[in-house]
Amino acid sequence: MRCLGVGLLWPWLGVTGAAVNLLLAEANDLETQAGAYIHTVVAGGPAEAAGLRGSTGLATVHGVSIPVGGDVIVAINGEPVDDFSVLLVAVAFSAPGETLDLTVLREGAQVQIPVTLAPRRATSAGPYAQPDISPHPAGGFVLE
Repeated sequence: MRCLGVGLLWPWLGVTGAAVNLLLAEANDLETQAGAYIHTVVAGGPAEAAGLRGSTGLATVHGVSIPVGGDVIVAINGEPVDDFSVLLVAVAFSAPGETLDLTVLREGAQVQIPVTLAPRRATSAGPYAQPDISPHPAGGFVLE
């Protein structure tokens, strides 16, 4: 976050997601339960501009519908990402305009994706309001 004299300007990535758990790992053929699974990418946001990908469909694992096809962030600036909360903290402690170098699992391969954070979009609470980090109905959190 960055202080601009009148308040804090929060950084924005523009994704929803969840920590990789046993069901997400099984549905997406992941070898690990570590990482931040990207469920959706907000249109027009920094994540979309960088080329991050969200879920492309659903699979049923043990009778539960699980999102599949989304990127899994496993490192930020070379530091491991154990779960989605690590992504939340990394974004919150960055500044708009700062670039994060993401290591992403995509279709079984690791790819490097730099993403430049933008200022958080203004809401009815104003442009300096605390970001909305709320539970997502499919599990995980919304980071907008």
